[in-house]
Amino acid sequence: MTIEDAMPHTKRWWPSWDTRKQLSCISFETVGVSRMCERLEKMLVESRGMLSKEQQMDILHQCKTMNLIWVGQYKLSPIGPDQVEHILGYPVNHTRIGGLEVAERLKLLKYAFQTDTLGYLLSVLREMYPEGVKVLSIFNGIGGPAVALQRLGIHLKCFVSVEASDINRKILKSWWSETGQSGQLRQIEGIKGLSSHKLQSLLKEFGGFDLIVAGNPCASGTSALVNDRASSVGVDLSLYYEFVRILQRVRTM
Repeated sequence: MTIEDAMPHTKRWWPSWDTRKQLSCISFETVGVSRMCERLEKMLVESRGMLSKEQQMDILHQCKTMNLIWVGQYKLSPIGPDQVEHILGYPVNHTRIGGLEVAERLKLLKYAFQTDTLGYLLSVLREMYPEGVKVLSIFNGIGGPAVALQRLGIHLKCFVSVEASDINRKILKSWWSETGQSGQLRQIEGIKGLSSHKLQSLLKEFGGFDLIVAGNPCASGTSALVNDRASSVGVDLSLYYEFVRILQRVRTM
């Protein structure tokens, strides 16, 4: 989904030299954004939109870095979590829970699945499992796999979510209830809670899983993510091997 698809009302304000179609990243940094918008708007007003090449490049750089969008003539604003949810294919107010601030919601969305892309990859399951699927989702995040399958019209017979973040688990539970899912939802608090004994118990209870999917460990509460720099060095890479461990375990049971 392009920015224009998600926010067609902004098209009239979009200058021809801003050729962005998609977001380059999802930034949850809010410090200094308002001041930057004021600086750029002052530059635009003073030049009456007739910018030099260097000024255009400066504005584009800041727009890409801070996810700024055009909301009026010579007026920029940071993209909000509601718009990001729409672009990523989540329901309206999917992350609006527990009084979360804007920056906190954007942080949750930063590592979330783009559900249209995920849905494209999983669309083959409609014919393979016409009566529904049994899913094990590791590092489930805010529930991207469940949302993608539901959007495809695939019944979730059971959905076992392994997720350390309490907020993420609440988001999934809220979505499950609001969308009227009739299958079984089981939530496990973090990867450490999915021991071999627990996994064997789940396999016996549900008769195996049709799909095992893993998200980004960065999206879970397994790592203390203070900022982008911390996220690049503070993630326990061994967490990525947990998916392989669990997949191999399921295959041999």
